[in-house]
Amino acid sequence: MKTGIGRTGTKVWDDNGHFMVQYHATVVYDETVEGVTLNNGGWNTPTTARRMNQALVERGYHAGVHIRGGLMEYEGELFKDGRYFIPRPKGV
Repeated sequence: MKTGIGRTGTKVWDDNGHFMVQYHATVVYDETVEGVTLNNGGWNTPTTARRMNQALVERGYHAGVHIRGGLMEYEGELFKDGRYFIPRPKGV
């Protein structure tokens, strides 16, 4: 499947509404009907954030993952235990 998501160390799955991006050994982006779970797997790195942002843009979201002071955040809110959940907007 051709996407705008980087290929190095990356696998992309799209299985009937369940879309996932794995970067090395971590599923960094997991989209279901409920929303999107971002998971850094403990890797607060620019490349992990980039893969998440590439997946967000590919799926119609705005990129918003950043690293500030060594901590990962989405739209200014810190990840908790390496994860952040974005609920699917109502009516989508």
